[in-house]
Amino acid sequence: MIKKNGGIFGRNPTYNDVTIEGVLTLKEAQTIDNDLTINGDLVVNGTTTTINAVNLDVDDKNISMGVVVAKVGLVSTTNITAGQFTVSLASTVGLLAGMTATKTAGTGAFGVGAKIASVDSATQITMDVAHATSGSITFDTGGATDDTANGGGITLKGTTDKLITWIKAKAAWVFSEKIEAPDAVITGLTASQSVFSDSNKKLVSKSNQDAINTLAGAVTSGQYLRGDGTDVKMSAIQAADVPTLNQSTTGSAGAVKSNSTTGLLQVTGPAAGATRVMTTPDANFTAARTDAAQTFTGAQTFGNIKVDTNTISSTNTNGDINISPNGTGAAVFGRYVTIGDGTLYSLSLNGAVSTNPTINWKIGGGMRFALLHAGTESGGNAGGDLTMYRYTDAGGYLGGVLEITRSNGNVKVMDGNLVIGTSGKGIDFSATPGTGTSELFADYEEGTFTPTLTGSSTAITLTYTSQIGSYTKIGDTVIVRGYVKVNTVTGAGSGFLVLNTGLWNSNANPVAGSAVVGKIAHSDYVSAQMRGTGSSSLVFLVASAAGAPATVNATDVVSGSEIYFTVSYKAA
Repeated sequence: MIKKNGGIFGRNPTYNDVTIEGVLTLKEAQTIDNDLTINGDLVVNGTTTTINAVNLDVDDKNISMGVVVAKVGLVSTTNITAGQFTVSLASTVGLLAGMTATKTAGTGAFGVGAKIASVDSATQITMDVAHATSGSITFDTGGATDDTANGGGITLKGTTDKLITWIKAKAAWVFSEKIEAPDAVITGLTASQSVFSDSNKKLVSKSNQDAINTLAGAVTSGQYLRGDGTDVKMSAIQAADVPTLNQSTTGSAGAVKSNSTTGLLQVTGPAAGATRVMTTPDANFTAARTDAAQTFTGAQTFGNIKVDTNTISSTNTNGDINISPNGTGAAVFGRYVTIGDGTLYSLSLNGAVSTNPTINWKIGGGMRFALLHAGTESGGNAGGDLTMYRYTDAGGYLGGVLEITRSNGNVKVMDGNLVIGTSGKGIDFSATPGTGTSELFADYEEGTFTPTLTGSSTAITLTYTSQIGSYTKIGDTVIVRGYVKVNTVTGAGSGFLVLNTGLWNSNANPVAGSAVVGKIAHSDYVSAQMRGTGSSSLVFLVASAAGAPATVNATDVVSGSEIYFTVSYKAA
């Protein structure tokens, strides 16, 4: 046995038992055939330490790995180069991937946040970011962090390596093999949770409801979780369950079942006329597909009702079917509502005396029109008038449209006009006494026109100082008013003097009208009148001093002539 108090062993010696009591430095390879006892600390500055032993016994109860000691004053042996990643050092002992590197001196500079990416050799490391500046550099390295721990762990050699590895990105230990813990207690679960293995054989927590679904298997509509004496699983309704599900115990064994197509709960018995009470909240009731019509007596409560035969009716001759939402809810129907069976039909809105029953028209949930029984009834058929209101695209109130007064039947247009949509239609007064040939008021119109003068045979060439004309048509009666003043006449016409209106033709009946004329060349006249021609033109007449009527001729019009006229005639 060799006992040495410090010192240096020589090159390649071979020893038997060795006890070291001081600091021992080994140069080159050393071989110790038997026991090696070190009474102090053992420091191995190498890249790989190999222990060829069957068992490794450690008295201490804690093994620390990844113990990284910060280093200061590391100096590059050559200048670093901007854009490159490597650093040359005198020694890389004690350096690990993931250690931070902080410059303390030198002309070179690392990239921002630089860390050691790998230890390449005893004299070279590679950084994880490119160098920022070329030159010499002195730097310190940090101690242990999650980056230095990343990828660390235990490897058990075998046909394939068995690994326990810490992965920073997952913040977890990753096992390459499965873990068997028959008596393990898993902690960290919250209330109402259970532990299951997922499709990847990983342990996951689930809510108790999901756990029940997992245990029960496929959850099928119309089935329920049922114990069969051995297992608990999803099942169709069994005959023995009828007394529980259907409170009437007189039904047949198949009285309650789940429809195979819809999954809805069906009641097929007891016989028609018996009372059925469904106690399952929001249960769907489907009238039997093979039975006769089902009849219910007394008050019945259902969450949803589905009727295969499309008919819900009352067996009472005068019975009502009430659909009454709770609170402020509404009874909502589908796309079409048909009232009546072709014989009797009625839609009733029955509100309390102080309420205003209303029919609303909506588009996309927004109001468009409302028909409202408005106002408080005060007796004597007064109050409670029927009013229609209109609304904007956004559902905002625009005002009343139409009102029907209950007490006297008056109809009032509250806003807008009463527009007749078909020609020849209007307001019919035939209910009033009279012997006329027509009591239909079908036309009214106001407007303007441009009157012109011409001859009945040849036209007059002239210019105007003024041409003003207006008309009112009430039914078939046309009232024409206007004024014409001639500026110059450059070509005399022939025939009668004619006033063109361009309006409705007159019929064969006489035209009642009067005219005031000035500076007309016709002599010996006292007054002027007009008559129709069967067209939209009017002919001027004058009464002479002798009382004989005569026409005004086209040649009577001269420069400065002017005419004021008012005529009414019956349109052809």
